[in-house]
Amino acid sequence: WTTSNDNILRFFAEIDPARRHVVRFEDLVADPETTMRAVCVFLGIPFDSAVLAPYSGQRMTDGIHPTSRAIGDPNFLNHGAIEPDLGQAWQTVVLPAPLGAPARDLARKLFYELSEPAAPAVAEIPMEESFVDVRGLRLCVCAWGPPDGQPVLCLHGILDHGASWELVATHLAGRGLRVIAPDLRGHGRSEHVSRGSSYHLIDMLGDIDALIGSLGDRPLTLVGHSLGAALAALVAAARPQRVAGLVLIEPPSLPAQDDRPPIERIAVQLDYLAEPQSHPTFPGIRAAAERLRRSMPALSEVWALRMAERLTEPCVGGVRWRWDAALRTRAGLGFDGTVTTAGFHDLLNRLAAPTILIYGDGIDSAAARASEAFIVPGARRVILHGGHDLHIDAPEELAELIKDVTA
Repeated sequence: WTTSNDNILRFFAEIDPARRHVVRFEDLVADPETTMRAVCVFLGIPFDSAVLAPYSGQRMTDGIHPTSRAIGDPNFLNHGAIEPDLGQAWQTVVLPAPLGAPARDLARKLFYELSEPAAPAVAEIPMEESFVDVRGLRLCVCAWGPPDGQPVLCLHGILDHGASWELVATHLAGRGLRVIAPDLRGHGRSEHVSRGSSYHLIDMLGDIDALIGSLGDRPLTLVGHSLGAALAALVAAARPQRVAGLVLIEPPSLPAQDDRPPIERIAVQLDYLAEPQSHPTFPGIRAAAERLRRSMPALSEVWALRMAERLTEPCVGGVRWRWDAALRTRAGLGFDGTVTTAGFHDLLNRLAAPTILIYGDGIDSAAARASEAFIVPGARRVILHGGHDLHIDAPEELAELIKDVTA
């Protein structure tokens, strides 16, 4: 509901007001004649009272062809006339869970009056932010929940950051778990590598291994999204005694074997490193927040502003992203030099911890690309409603699945 209606509002914002017309279902059933007269005026057609009796005769009950089924509301035949009471039926529906902030924000935009829910305990759990020196770099680490809680380590994807786990983390922390989410090197508020250097999987793995070593001897649940899922799988294979459960969210596709000559692959990497990278300049925080919302529509305005404040730094003319622009090239972040594609398949076959593979059903999800198999024998495979960024699109459902594998 939130995604569909937000898409409509965003699309309408780009359309000339003279070419758009909004009809609210509640107005339609409460006063159908006034509403339909306005629709007819907008369409430039004469009003016909037949539009007020959609259930009369055999209209809207057949398909395009004689043998086709009707196209439309499957409950159409359960009604005989427009029922005004249905316009308020939504107020009596008991939802299985509270509406999230994005849905509530959009509902208010559409003039739905919602009662303020009692604030759940998880909403009151603040995010802690600290800096640690790891292998020569200063990394920022986000954390939620009691320090003595069962640890859950969350690894973000490329160009993301640790604080993006907040919606998932607060649900887990509310159940007594300790959630730790670092900004990977070059990301978020963590330090960048020196100028002229690049980012490599083995260095990120070394950072994660060092962080795990600082968390004590207690086995932890390891959660990874996208690039973070590949890192989590590699860590779980290398340190099986430290990982009690593994959750891989939208893991990246495994690349086909690169048959190019090594010198050609080296030349490509050198081209990436030689090309200077820079960030665009935004006039202010709000513009940066809107850019985040365009890439992740499920973000509420309030949360997008918070994230934009964390992810930007002042510059001439406004603000720019804080993360290292060199990450745009992905240079060094392939499997070459860390593990071959065949070796990675073998690694997945050796994972010992209980594992859940989670994909979204959206068109930007890896689940929509059937040829990109990421197979872990014995793993539970789950499809959630949402796109690639499921920690934003479906945080509550994701938290429940993470809790399932937490020792």
